[in-house]
Amino acid sequence: MFLGVDTVKTLALLVSAFSSFNTSKCPRFSIGKLQRHSTQVAAIAREIAKSQSLSKPALDDIFAAGLLHDVGQLVLIAHHPEQYDRVLRRVAAGDKTVIEAERETFGAPGCRSSR
Repeated sequence: MFLGVDTVKTLALLVSAFSSFNTSKCPRFSIGKLQRHSTQVAAIAREIAKSQSLSKPALDDIFAAGLLHDVGQLVLIAHHPEQYDRVLRRVAAGDKTVIEAERETFGAPGCRSSR
């Protein structure tokens, strides 16, 4: 009752997505680390939303968004595991952030920095 039906649905979706995911083709990727990160982001986002006195449905939506904010990594790994492993190698070497390495590897446009 504390979490709400929508949040429980989102959690079930997340558990299903993470538990059925095969990371053998991208050994540097940690599904557990992504799960922990997503859960932490969701909890922090909900606390920020609470501080703004948002409605319960809004809190549930914000929590769900926090849980699912990095789901794109799963899509990239599922369809391009070798390339994503290259992304993680560059990040581990300290060359790039995840976002920078993803953009360079997959050619996706990103926000321009004002630096």
